[in-house]
Amino acid sequence: MHGAPTIVSCSAVSEVKRVDRIAEAVRELHAVDPSRPVRWVHFGDGPLMPQLREHVGAFPEGIEVDLRGQVPNSEIAAFYESGEVDLFVNLSASEGVPVSIMEAIAYDVPVVATAVGGTPEIVGSALRTGELVEAEASSGTVAATLASVLDAAPGTYAPRERWESEYDAERTGARAAELVSSLASGPRREHERP
Repeated sequence: MHGAPTIVSCSAVSEVKRVDRIAEAVRELHAVDPSRPVRWVHFGDGPLMPQLREHVGAFPEGIEVDLRGQVPNSEIAAFYESGEVDLFVNLSASEGVPVSIMEAIAYDVPVVATAVGGTPEIVGSALRTGELVEAEASSGTVAATLASVLDAAPGTYAPRERWESEYDAERTGARAAELVSSLASGPRREHERP
């Protein structure tokens, strides 16, 4: 299926991660425009994997599903580096600040994610990293959001720029060192001499 936009997810296949909702959104995305093929690659395994495999087995032609299961992080990084990924999706019911989303952003992959936990701190249109959906958004709403990100004009999203300015250790480390240095020297009191 050459030329199909590639959507990636990476999480445990568990109730809280709601990978089944990603599957439904991918099916909805294809249903909106059956002439446009869609490719979904999921990294991760878990207790609900047998049900997920059965569910996607009934998907119509035009949707390519690749459930990779548990793989080394280096394989995921190599997949991102290949440039094949158009969009990352995470529809978890709850999160801290998800490392999987930060990794996607580091590889300049825009994100669609639920507005839960710390996710709004790193994903959003104002941040140019992607789009948020409500935790209970319907699969149709998620599919429409996926389509809007996939069809966005070039330059609409620039996740790597955000990562470089906010999360890259080379830059943030230097800023942190300056802050610590300024705090260590402390404010000078009037009676102190330079």
